[in-house]
Amino acid sequence: MSDDPYSRKVDSLLRTDVTVYLGDYSSDPLRIVCEGQSILFDIDEPIIWERARRALNRPSPQGPYLVAKLFSVSVHEIRLGLVKSLATFHIAVECRNGVAHAEIHSTRPTQNLDVPFVLGDDVVTIARAILGAAACVR
Repeated sequence: MSDDPYSRKVDSLLRTDVTVYLGDYSSDPLRIVCEGQSILFDIDEPIIWERARRALNRPSPQGPYLVAKLFSVSVHEIRLGLVKSLATFHIAVECRNGVAHAEIHSTRPTQNLDVPFVLGDDVVTIARAILGAAACVR
């Protein structure tokens, strides 16, 4: 890190990229539903899941989005200035009977979350709910 005070600010910026796909990773090719990005100082929001949820606040394209039984979410985070990858997560989601069953895969052991949803919710709405629920799990 440089002695320049501005470079210290850039070094503490985190870019979180989130992509929502139709289908799971066993299907080929995956269809991108939307992509979102957030850039925050690491002290602004310390939990990666909350930064990922914020990335889906203004996704591109804007929607409307599809309702689907199977979809996937990828979360990738880097520290700007150092261009260092900090985290990569893949979330496989299966929706049935009003519950989104999410398997979170990373370098850590797989984590499972069950998140309720309202029938008719689109994949982005459910993805936001899953990311919010993940932020509450310690």
